[in-house]
Amino acid sequence: MIFDALNELVVDISPSVVVTATVGLLVFMGFLTFKSVSSDNVLSGVPELKGVPVLGAVPMYLKYGMPQLVSRLITIGNDGISYANVVTNVLVSVHDPAMVREVLAYPEEIASREGNSGYMSWSPFWTLRRLIGNSLFNYVGPETNYRRNAFIREFNSTKSNSEKFDTITKLARAHTNALTGEGSTAEVDNIRYSADIFAIALWGEILYGNPNNHVGGHVLSLSDTIIHLAGNPWSSIWYFFQLLLKLVTPGEPTRSEAKLRARLAKVVERNMEKLEEYEHNNPDAPLKIIRRLSVMTGGGRTGPLSKSASEFTNLNLFGSFSFILRRT
Repeated sequence: MIFDALNELVVDISPSVVVTATVGLLVFMGFLTFKSVSSDNVLSGVPELKGVPVLGAVPMYLKYGMPQLVSRLITIGNDGISYANVVTNVLVSVHDPAMVREVLAYPEEIASREGNSGYMSWSPFWTLRRLIGNSLFNYVGPETNYRRNAFIREFNSTKSNSEKFDTITKLARAHTNALTGEGSTAEVDNIRYSADIFAIALWGEILYGNPNNHVGGHVLSLSDTIIHLAGNPWSSIWYFFQLLLKLVTPGEPTRSEAKLRARLAKVVERNMEKLEEYEHNNPDAPLKIIRRLSVMTGGGRTGPLSKSASEFTNLNLFGSFSFILRRT
């Protein structure tokens, strides 16, 4: 999985599930494509992952996929930054939190998530945006600031984290009891991915009031598919050929990708129905996280979510729960 390649970044900074989630998001957001005509001395003094002439790291990417490429970039980037040449582009991995904040302020013209529209891009964000739409991963420049601040306030503050502690403990205990046969209150239908399943239930509860989000395995299957496609370079290659043949409009999903997005939309729709049901039955209860994020980014206390919160509902299905639980 694409997030597995980033586990080294948060192993030592995960006092809680929610803090780890935020760190993981912010660090991975530092993976950018710097546009360059020449690859000579692009980032003087910054460690470079050596590839082959002309193609750079392309053979490595094709053979091992994005997880291995990112892992190697992290390994050589002792000061929080490293890069690799990929044909005429430069992929930069920024994994120092302070540096990430600085890099995110760069405009699209300097640091892009996806490269030039209509041309071959080796960035996983090129595929990811077609699968889940816009998200925190796609934004650079000033627009990222208020979005980041909202997530930091919700996921990386002592007060907010303490409020989630009882819910995390309750679900963890129920999940453990179900696995060990000491209780019969939790529904766990796939112990092979027990950590993922627990995390799906946790996100479902704290976001929407839906602790049964994991039941049936549909969300886990969808997430695994999205992660695989986004981290696989052949997705980009196939898309590029379809662009050349004018079988698809630049930036628009292919037919198979559109079907995947439709599946994602149905999951989000079900979660929103659960949220509305929870809010109707508990009018005096504290707002669920997705509603709080919506309020912080311009949405109302009821009704449709804000643009930022709505985008997070899709991003949350991009395997964030898999990453969180495997390193906490």
